[in-house]
This record gives sequence, C-alpha cells and structure tokens, in this order.
Amino acid sequence: MKFKFLALLICITSIGFTQSKPLDTQKNAHINTIISLFKTKNTDQLAKLINYPLERTYPIPSIKSEADFKLRFSEVFDDTLVALITNSTLDQWEEIGWRGLMLDDGIIWIDSANGKIKAVNHQSELEKKKRAGVIAKSCV
Repeated sequence: MKFKFLALLICITSIGFTQSKPLDTQKNAHINTIISLFKTKNTDQLAKLINYPLERTYPIPSIKSEADFKLRFSEVFDDTLVALITNSTLDQWEEIGWRGLMLDDGIIWIDSANGKIKAVNHQSELEKKKRAGVIAKSCV
C-alpha cells in the first residue's frame, strides 16, 4: 500500500514539474514584443497583434477590428493591466499546450504560433460600469 502511494505521489509530482518548461526564443520574442508595445502604448502596432474578434465579458460587444481596438484600448487595458503587463518578467509567462502563452494564471493569453493576443481576462472599472449599464438598460 505504501509503495502504491509513493508511486502515485511521484507520478503526480513529475506531471506538475513537466508542465512548466522554459519557453523557446520565438515565444520569448513574442512576449517581449507585447511588453515593449505596452510600455510605449503603441496602439497602432498592438492593434495588429490581436486575434479578432477579441471577446469581452457578456453583454459587452467583442472588439471586431483594429479601428475598434484603437477606440476601446483604454476601456480594456486600464492602468492596472498595462502596469501588470509592462512590469511582467518572462518567468511570469507560461505556455499551456495548445492554448498558448498566459500571463499570471491567464489574465492575458497570447497565441504561441503567431504572437497575437487572443484573450484578455481582465475587466477594467470602465468595462464593469459599461456592463452594468447595458444590463440595466436591458432590464427596463
């Protein structure tokens, strides 16, 4: 019984450690590009690095184009999120199989292959207010 428990513990431990392996140079380059563009708040270049549509929390509409992204940049990427991205290190980014690269347990996701942002799991105060307003309108 003790041997089975020990073998199970070793398997679980090895699975946990094999999940986080170092990122290759191309993936590091994708991350560094995103970080540097956020540092300069280069919305023109960032708009080209988004997988559209960029889904937002329902019932807020998705961001469907580069022009829409530029208009709504500060709505999605508030100072808190921009600071989190710009101050992040490569150690905070992790590749999760086919899902891509994530920052800090999935606050933002980047496609591993093309380096484009594919999901933002952060809701700014502005978005929270907008969402509440849309919900209030629909309930009237």
